[in-house]
Amino acid sequence: MKMTDSIGRTLSIDVVHRTDSLNEPGKKLWTRPLEYNLEHSGVTYCAVPHGAVGLRVMSRLGAELLVYQDGKLLIAAKIEKGVQYLERDAEGNLLMFRDPADKTVVNVPAEKSVNDGITLLEAPSTDVAEAGDGSEPSTLEPKQIPNEPGLLFVVARLAKDPEIVGHQPPDIEYELEFQLRTIPDHMAALAGSLSKMVVPELPPDCNDLVSLTPPERPSVTFVCSCTGCKSKR
Repeated sequence: MKMTDSIGRTLSIDVVHRTDSLNEPGKKLWTRPLEYNLEHSGVTYCAVPHGAVGLRVMSRLGAELLVYQDGKLLIAAKIEKGVQYLERDAEGNLLMFRDPADKTVVNVPAEKSVNDGITLLEAPSTDVAEAGDGSEPSTLEPKQIPNEPGLLFVVARLAKDPEIVGHQPPDIEYELEFQLRTIPDHMAALAGSLSKMVVPELPPDCNDLVSLTPPERPSVTFVCSCTGCKSKR
């Protein structure tokens, strides 16, 4: 999901999940799932298998996030610029899409360390364990999120632009809802909603951060038919 502010700066946040690499057997890769949006709805419906999921965050400035799952605040974090993958909560547990009917608990070792480019913040409520003594507090306000299975809710705000001197653009809090469904449930729901489906936009290329920069006016070159000289305007 790509958001653009009033001066053209963009922030892209997407759900990803692990899939097997076709070129390197045994290696897992982050992959965007099948997804769709409906008219007059801010929810992005994602087809993912039960298991570990993550968030891919892309920007040229960085951002601050609050991540909720099933109505519970899991993590407050500051994300550095570039492409970052958020895959663990504040307690070091993997973000998981679980089957509500499956009571089996899979013990995955927690890791207190986080990926480079991600800084844990002190959560704005007591729902999340403190990231550690002296952690920077989050500046985002907590939200009341419904406890719905598979609902991943994200509150995001772009970081300040150090290149802008003086008045900064107004802070905008973006709210994103990702409804995770298994592939059969996703396809069944999609079949009944085709008439309301929004035509998807071309996703941003995570290897080309230029796509996240406001476009400049193109320079057009004219060739004189008399002398052959070139001029630009």
